[in-house]
Amino acid sequence: MAGTATIKVTRNDESINRFMAYGIYVDDKKIGAIPNEETLQLKVAPGRHTIYARLDWCYSPVLTFDVKEGEVRTFNVNSLKNTNLLMIALFLVVLYNTLRFLFDVDNPRLIVLTFPAILVLLYFLTLGRKKYLSLSEDKRKPASKAVGTDIRL
Repeated sequence: MAGTATIKVTRNDESINRFMAYGIYVDDKKIGAIPNEETLQLKVAPGRHTIYARLDWCYSPVLTFDVKEGEVRTFNVNSLKNTNLLMIALFLVVLYNTLRFLFDVDNPRLIVLTFPAILVLLYFLTLGRKKYLSLSEDKRKPASKAVGTDIRL
């Protein structure tokens, strides 16, 4: 179709947030949601655009890009690069509280283990909420001609 370009957003398989869809916003308008291991494809007008992903109150950084008529730009969206660190932090907090309340274990060494975990969790709930998701252009798939689309913007 004349006068359009295509944007593809791909989400890889993730253990954390597996059952939650990320909202994809182009030019501050929500254009759809992308579930785990899916690709969202849409048509946009040629020119300059912004794109970001959102999950509840957490965001990815906003990317600004230019797209030409007939061009396809591909982006990847993921949660934290070190999601295992977040899962370990959450596990340690749960383990500490389970031992403390169910078995009346009050070991100061356990507090030392869980304190950094709590700080990591608090960071991504507050200051780091705009860095929880990562959105980047897929440089392995260079801009190409559009083949088909699902959504028009």
